[in-house]
Amino acid sequence: MSVYVKLTDAEGSYRIQVRYVQTGSGEELARAEGEAAFANRLGSLGFLISLPSLPIPSEGRYEFQVFADDIYLGGTFIDAVA
Repeated sequence: MSVYVKLTDAEGSYRIQVRYVQTGSGEELARAEGEAAFANRLGSLGFLISLPSLPIPSEGRYEFQVFADDIYLGGTFIDAVA
């Protein structure tokens, strides 16, 4: 599984994290980390972050949360149904 992230309005280097979380319990099930360097605030940077095999232990909502230097930027979710 890979997650595509596109960021803008940043300059400098940042530690990027994508966390895979079961929203009902708040439990973090997987995490991927990397570094991103932005040359210009007016540009954008898109990249893929690969995640290990993702567990889906039960029905419910699972969220991919994106962080830069531990600041939450946003996310998206999937709903698992039987």
